[in-house]
Amino acid sequence: MAEYGLEFAAEAAVWMSGVLMSSSVVSGSQGGTWNPIHLTAPEPNEPGPLRAYNVLRRVRAHLATASEEHYRTAVQRLGTLRGDAGGRGASGHIGDLWVRVATSYLLPTEQVWIDANLDKMPIDKSRSSPPEQQLRWYSNDFGA
Repeated sequence: MAEYGLEFAAEAAVWMSGVLMSSSVVSGSQGGTWNPIHLTAPEPNEPGPLRAYNVLRRVRAHLATASEEHYRTAVQRLGTLRGDAGGRGASGHIGDLWVRVATSYLLPTEQVWIDANLDKMPIDKSRSSPPEQQLRWYSNDFGA
């Protein structure tokens, strides 16, 4: 944050929240070999899970104590990631639900964002808790 600023850190935390790094071991006579590392993101209509929890939590704490100017700049930049300005951008994930959930977690004062997320939540009857509860859990410091 010291070098690039809080706003950049907030954006980076959102992108980190969707990255899953995985690899596997292939059995062999020498104890196996590692397959390459794969980076994947959730499907566009999935809310997460938010994978960079510790990073998100730290950035959220910094945003909570930021000046009004820095906070408003973060709202503007994260609003762009949410797709509020239109378009999907080069990454292809602008406006995806997992991006929207991460931005809502970072800036819980943006109630309109949380309400918009609830409107987009897929209904999964196999889950033990309703989507509204899951999203509020994400948006309220992960249930803490």
